[in-house]
Amino acid sequence: MPMFRRISEPSYYRHFQCIAAACPDSCCSGWDVAIDKTTYELYQNCRHAKLQPLFRQHIVRNTEPVGTSGYIPYALIKMQNSHCPFHESDGLCLIQKNLGETALSATCASFPRSYNVVDGVLELSLNLSCPEAARLVLLRDIPLRFGVQEAEVEIPSEQIDSLDTATGATEKPFRHFQPIRAFVLATLQNRTYPVWQRVLLLNLFCHQLGLVRPAEYDERIPRLLEDFSDHVQNGTLRDSMAQAETMPELQLQAMKLLIDHRLQLGLVGDSFLQFARQFRQALGYATDDSPQDVALRYQTAYTEYYRPFMEQHEVLLENYLVNYVFKKLFPFGPQQGRLLESRSIYEEFCLLVIHFSLIKTLLIGLARTYRDSFTRQHAAALIQSFAKTIEHHRPYLNQALGFLAAGNLKNTGGMTVLIKN
Repeated sequence: MPMFRRISEPSYYRHFQCIAAACPDSCCSGWDVAIDKTTYELYQNCRHAKLQPLFRQHIVRNTEPVGTSGYIPYALIKMQNSHCPFHESDGLCLIQKNLGETALSATCASFPRSYNVVDGVLELSLNLSCPEAARLVLLRDIPLRFGVQEAEVEIPSEQIDSLDTATGATEKPFRHFQPIRAFVLATLQNRTYPVWQRVLLLNLFCHQLGLVRPAEYDERIPRLLEDFSDHVQNGTLRDSMAQAETMPELQLQAMKLLIDHRLQLGLVGDSFLQFARQFRQALGYATDDSPQDVALRYQTAYTEYYRPFMEQHEVLLENYLVNYVFKKLFPFGPQQGRLLESRSIYEEFCLLVIHFSLIKTLLIGLARTYRDSFTRQHAAALIQSFAKTIEHHRPYLNQALGFLAAGNLKNTGGMTVLIKN
């Protein structure tokens, strides 16, 4: 297992502790679980009376890649009705119970922790698909902070996404990653703007950043950062953002299609199915109303319930986006890694907007469901369920990007349609 001596972590990280059987969800259901070669061989050679037949029956070799990354997990746990066969009714893991934590695969041992390496520094964060991680991150009122410190940390994964700002690679301006990331995080945490305007500012920034040619990186990117920092500080783009047209019917149609498509792909947990049902019921999809009537109901729900709630609790979305940006090495993505996929800077932004807009759309439906009883805990539970169902499904995310392109939405105008209500 690799050892690191410098780490960077968000302020919440060291407060995380798995609550095991007390958890309202299970990290052992709702997705495929990859098994590395070392763990596979350990399981195949196991002589434990109870576990040996289960390992032979439920751990299978795999030949299919994950999405378009080219990464092929060595083996998978064969799920039973979307649930891990080693997950017991008391909420605990049969493998860990009998063989100890060291017998867990790298996937199981590390979740919900996420690891990146930037310039040799190990970056630690949490996936919000874990209920306790979601509670810890989303319900914080103070801004998330990130610090670098000296510490020895050993992690269970041999293959970690990484980025080297000293590289000579030119497909993206990697050597400018740190100031770009600092600007993105500062913009997302600038509470003088509502969250949707912060995302719109990044829409313009990422679009222009993606247009810079490699030969101009060193000259134009510092100037671009300076110009946009001035725009944010001086508020020169506020009027144009306020005047941008809203298209609730198109926004809702696009998000509804993406929600329905994810449900059709299967491996969806009960909690997300429940949230999807509440969304449809709240907006009246079971009726014979026209798309215009449903869109009007959607916009009314936004105005009467969602917007007043978010005016008090926008930190939920802020914290989600900040955690996403840090965890995903946004807006570049990893330079090296087992799940490497080739995306442009603006495509990385479009992915962020897909996550943001789907969450917003579902929350609008949930706000109409609970109305004056809508709480931060309701919102956090939905975001956790969403993260588990959407964030880890790489084929779906690639299909969602393709849908945006086919609908002529993968551009600044299309992103504005999805961002603004």
